[in-house]
Amino acid sequence: MKNFLFVLIIMALVVSSCGNDENPSPINDESFTDMEALTLTDYRDDNIYKIEKIGDQVWMAENLKYLPSVVGPFSQSDSVAHYYVYDYDGTDVAAAKSTENYNNYGVMYNWNAINPGGTGSEATPSGVRGICPSGWHLPSYAEWEQLFNHLGGTNEAGGKLKQKGTTHWKSPNWEATNQSGFSGLPGGILWSQSFIYLKNRGNFWSVTEEGPYKDVLVYRQDNDRSEVLKRSFGKEMAMCVRCVMD
Repeated sequence: MKNFLFVLIIMALVVSSCGNDENPSPINDESFTDMEALTLTDYRDDNIYKIEKIGDQVWMAENLKYLPSVVGPFSQSDSVAHYYVYDYDGTDVAAAKSTENYNNYGVMYNWNAINPGGTGSEATPSGVRGICPSGWHLPSYAEWEQLFNHLGGTNEAGGKLKQKGTTHWKSPNWEATNQSGFSGLPGGILWSQSFIYLKNRGNFWSVTEEGPYKDVLVYRQDNDRSEVLKRSFGKEMAMCVRCVMD
């Protein structure tokens, strides 16, 4: 009996040391999602995000903070990837990460930062990983609409998606209940070399292009509205990102 147990222990150690190609250790992967704890760990920078299951989807419940480089607001481009932190004007990543706006609202990205050299998608799921951690992807606008419809449609979804209170939103933060757990935040946008709308407006990229100029559809929420709005913006604009699980 002792010999049999000894053999089992040796076999377990061998299997553990060899690993499993079909289910690699999360330490060797780029990210790890713990559905029991409702968290996502992004091993690219060790940021840990809250996540939330809403209907048939699982969303990040915080704005993405991945920041491989940073520039100031006077650097805008529709062809070069740029990363920004609201009100930060410089190129020091560590300094940008030490700001209150980075910690509260995350990073702002232009189109080529979220989807380097990529084309858009109208599919559900979008199939576009882009800037998201492995196992997650950028939402198409159809995926945003699936979220809104689950929450009662565009007239009702805004309040259910917004973080409650006025810690990060300016008053009145109309009808914000955060019933969904999405905890939408007003990270503002970069427009014409100016950071604007922090605490007033949250704008989030989709990867769905529209019209002859291939502008990109964006989901918008405001501090003085309960509904969500559909808008299209040029690819030089910068705004926040929420990823959805594959």
